[in-house]
Amino acid sequence: MEKPQQDGRHRREGISLLMRRIVTRNRLAIPSTIVLVAIVLIAVFAPWVAPYDPYSQDIMKRLESPSNEHLMGNDDLGRDVLSRLIFGARNSLIVGFAGAILGTIMGVVIGLTSGYIGGRMDHWLMRIVDVMMSFPGMLLAILIVAVMGPGLVNLIVALAIWNTPGFARIVRGNVLSIKEQEFVEASRAVGSNRLRIMYRHILPNTVSPIIVHTTLSVATALLTAAGMSFLGLGVQPPTPEWGAMIGVGRHHIRDAPHIVTFPGLAIFVTVLAINFVGDALRDALDPRLTE
Repeated sequence: MEKPQQDGRHRREGISLLMRRIVTRNRLAIPSTIVLVAIVLIAVFAPWVAPYDPYSQDIMKRLESPSNEHLMGNDDLGRDVLSRLIFGARNSLIVGFAGAILGTIMGVVIGLTSGYIGGRMDHWLMRIVDVMMSFPGMLLAILIVAVMGPGLVNLIVALAIWNTPGFARIVRGNVLSIKEQEFVEASRAVGSNRLRIMYRHILPNTVSPIIVHTTLSVATALLTAAGMSFLGLGVQPPTPEWGAMIGVGRHHIRDAPHIVTFPGLAIFVTVLAINFVGDALRDALDPRLTE
């Protein structure tokens, strides 16, 4: 009974130490986390938070400036900008998080397989990764969406494929240094198969860089998704999404700047909060930094 209690105590102490590192090394970590959690909660409870139906049109109030009735004004079709911004957070966050997480999963599988098995498998997988990394990120995403067609799901797939090479390189580099260590040799000696060694012994020791890179990739994916939707290759109207809202509102930027200002600010604040959280995690998980 003592060993599970000790393990639980060590785990709690480790979490407490990690939180202290996050707070002391990056003063913006806690405020950024609060802002990010608030945005996520607003997106989740959008039907209860939004004051109006995001699809409801009132042509008589089109391009109306912010007022007491419509705090962020109306767009070119008389729809409430605040309501569309709140519902748009759902699609923007889904695309950003799903694209980064799927890219992480595919990159981890490729990096683990390539780094541990080596040989021809490593050679051909890395050549494919090299080809993918030779394309500029946005251009690769545009190419994939152009082939598959615009839409939310296809945009997520494009972002996942785009994120995969970076994760594969990071994981492979860590695997190459870990697989020769004594605990891996001991696992081989007792007869563990490749899958068990990769996913039970090597993968847990590469979690820290994966977490940090995933966090920062969410911000990049969100920005890329907004850019794709702005170009008409992402989420399609009338579905609310921050990049698509800016794309539609750019035609009225002179006479109704609020249409693009508020979605732009939403993207700015969200990406900034994610980057600060990612920086804090990097500082806390970096073993090269001392107390």
